[in-house]
Amino acid sequence: MGQRIPVTLGNIAPLSLRPFQPGRIALVCEGGGQRGIFTAGVLDEFMRAQFNPFDLYLGTSAGAQNLSAYICNQPGYARKVIMRYTTKREFFDP
Repeated sequence: MGQRIPVTLGNIAPLSLRPFQPGRIALVCEGGGQRGIFTAGVLDEFMRAQFNPFDLYLGTSAGAQNLSAYICNQPGYARKVIMRYTTKREFFDP
């Protein structure tokens, strides 16, 4: 169980902000079908700049697909998949 933190009107110290301490950094990518193309572009730029300070990767739906391209260092792949498959009629009406 979690730790109980006693807070009263006379003692709000437990609610005060703690100084920042570096820790794990997560990259979280949302889903959203075709809206994932924005995230794909951001991750392509991260790859171009060799920017990867992340310790943890979390994604749902299109975000997971975008992250797979990022983790495998495949610039442009996520964008191609989104453009190729989500623009076809069968994608919306199988």
